[in-house]
This record gives sequence, structure tokens and C-alpha cells, in this order.
Amino acid sequence: EIIQKMPVNPDPAIWGALLNACRIHRRVELGELAARRIFEMEKVSVGYYILLCNLYAGSGKWDEVARLRKMMRETGLTVDPGCSWVEVKGKVHAFLSGDDFHPQIKEINAILEGFYQKMKGAGFSGPERSSVDEVESSKAEIFCGHSERLAIAFGLINTVPGMPIWVTKNLYMCESCHSTIKFISKVVRREISVRDTEHFHHFKDGVCSCGDEGYWGKTR
Repeated sequence: EIIQKMPVNPDPAIWGALLNACRIHRRVELGELAARRIFEMEKVSVGYYILLCNLYAGSGKWDEVARLRKMMRETGLTVDPGCSWVEVKGKVHAFLSGDDFHPQIKEINAILEGFYQKMKGAGFSGPERSSVDEVESSKAEIFCGHSERLAIAFGLINTVPGMPIWVTKNLYMCESCHSTIKFISKVVRREISVRDTEHFHHFKDGVCSCGDEGYWGKTR
């Protein structure tokens, strides 16, 4: 209502602010309205599609996540690949999102799957198993395949219990990864630090130094 009464025509940034607020408060119908207004305009940033995906994911609408991801691919919309670095025993190891070629990838995926199952057991909202490729792809990317998670899992496997883990990422961290790493830090009783393009995050005992605010909803 406020946007409709504005003396100027709202641009994508204004509708995007509403979409981000809907993502935070899980207002799916209003968020879809904001997204439609954005997509009607020209030169839309891929970040708004990511916001809508995150709204659907946070509301458990995994079929909608899959549909939107498929549409993004068909229209040629791409996101810069995430890359994270972790130093272990004096050597820096790099991981790309969805990396399947690391020598220890089976161990890495196994430990991440274990965390995923524990999170489900603790009531964390996530996608159910499905035979639909798009939904499975969404689950893999959102819950297991982001580069910082791969780097953290590698660090957990190759360092002694209790040793802090430091990770650097080339993009901002999504909300799902942030929640997951908080959970991991509590389960393994380790301090985990992640530096992304926006913030320094220090995770300890299930809490992050950023206070869970200030970086979700970026549109680049």
C-alpha cells in the first residue's frame, strides 16, 4: 500500500526491498507480487531471482525453487560460481560450489550429509527426498554444495578436534549457509571463521558474531 501511494513510480530497488522483507518474514504471496513487478521491468539483476528462490526455500516450497532454477537456466541467467579457501597444515585448498573432483569429496559429502540429517532431526526446515532432478539439484546446492561448506568439512576432516577453522569466500554468504555453519559450530564444538565480501563471521557454540543481521538480501 505504501509503495502504491508513492509519488514516483517504484523501481526494482524499491520492489526488491519489499521482496527481501518478505523473504525475512516468510510472506510468500506478497513476495511473489513484488517479484512480478520486478520481472516486468527491464535489466533485472539475477540477485532478485535468488531472493525469490530463498523466499521459497525458507518457506519449504521446493517445487517452486526447482521451477525457478530451471527458468533461470533456460533464460541464460547465471550466478558467479562461489569459491572458498581454507588453510590446512600450511597449504591452501580451494573449493568451488558443487565441486565433485576433490580427492576427498566422498568424505566431505558424507560429513555434510550427516550434518544435514542432524539438522532435520533438530527441526531444521529442508527439502524432502524426491526423484525430481530439479529438487534434488536444489537440495544439493542449498544444503551441501556451497563452497564454504565444502571447505569447512574438509577442514574438520583434516585437523585435530578443537582446532579453529578459517575460510575465505569470494561471494557473500547465503542465509542457509550461515544457519548451517552456526549449527556445525555447536555440534563439533569448534570456532569457525568465514570472511566473505561483506562481513567477517566468527561462529562459536551456535552463535555468529554478526548477530544474524545486515547482509542477506544483497542483489548482486
